[in-house]
Amino acid sequence: MIESAVSNVFQGLEYQTIGDKEISSITLLAATLGEKLRADGWKGLFGIDIIRDQERNRIFFLEINARQPASTTFESILQNENRTAGIPGETIFEAHLATLYNQPITAPLIPINDGSQVIQRLTSKVHSFSAKTEKALSDLGLTLIPYNNTDENSDLLRIQSRLGIMEIHGRFNTRGKEIVDTLLR
Repeated sequence: MIESAVSNVFQGLEYQTIGDKEISSITLLAATLGEKLRADGWKGLFGIDIIRDQERNRIFFLEINARQPASTTFESILQNENRTAGIPGETIFEAHLATLYNQPITAPLIPINDGSQVIQRLTSKVHSFSAKTEKALSDLGLTLIPYNNTDENSDLLRIQSRLGIMEIHGRFNTRGKEIVDTLLR
């Protein structure tokens, strides 16, 4: 079931910088790691960090994040919206809870084919946002979650968009450019 859940994450997405072979490789890696974690008694969600070597067109595994990923809540919101539109299945959070309570995952994960979440971290140059900037971002239809952190490199602002922000790797689409322009004002 793990492999089908992982592969469902990629369903409906159009990748311009990652091919079917790489998607299969990531799916197999995540499923293999999931099976090993489960054999060791792990329950629930986990994340993996990978990196793509563009010169060699290879995917390399970096680490396992044995915890609920920060994206889970927003992904579940997007999945619920897809469910409302008639797409059957479970949200990632429902699947997470099922595994914590030793319940089977009875349906595939609801696919997500749009949306993005960006974190602005606290840096020496960026340590706050004006009310004007926050209003401008909200006026774009974005969900903002501000944080009261004070340590450098901690989360300052989470920006969630129901629309993707990238045209291709390294190039923002119109929505992404709107966000960047608003932040740079």
